[in-house]
Amino acid sequence: MSWFCGSLRGNKNPHVAHYLDDLKGCGHHLEDLAKDNFFSILRGMVAKLRDSKDEDEMKVILNSLKWKFLARDHQSLFQLDLFKVLHQGDGKADHKLKRSWGRPLKQEIVSKEKDKKLSKEVIDLFEQVFLLTVGRIVKPDTGAHIKLKQRGTSVP
Repeated sequence: MSWFCGSLRGNKNPHVAHYLDDLKGCGHHLEDLAKDNFFSILRGMVAKLRDSKDEDEMKVILNSLKWKFLARDHQSLFQLDLFKVLHQGDGKADHKLKRSWGRPLKQEIVSKEKDKKLSKEVIDLFEQVFLLTVGRIVKPDTGAHIKLKQRGTSVP
């Protein structure tokens, strides 16, 4: 997973990149195929995160889910059930993801990535995805502007 993320991110970890960055001139059909395949991989990673019991494995998966998402990705993100998995894990009361919520976070300096607490990783991913998606709802990433007619209507 680290190789997959590093290669798509341009090995600029923790640089957050969009999965289609640096993919130019391939056309809409190939972009759609790349998007479908990318979210298929993410779907498998979210399922693995949901079923995982190992904290180190969960941290690796959480890190591999950190991407820059655009407005066109919202439907695919919704279908991943990422927020549900981050909140509930597999649904059992003792799941580590579910127990990550509602706990005080100590502000501490961590020198190694592996020393970060699972609860901090869960909340970091939640905040990143939430803010990126809400930010795109408020300000669309298309750059298109709708021009309204000053007078009249196109309906006869």
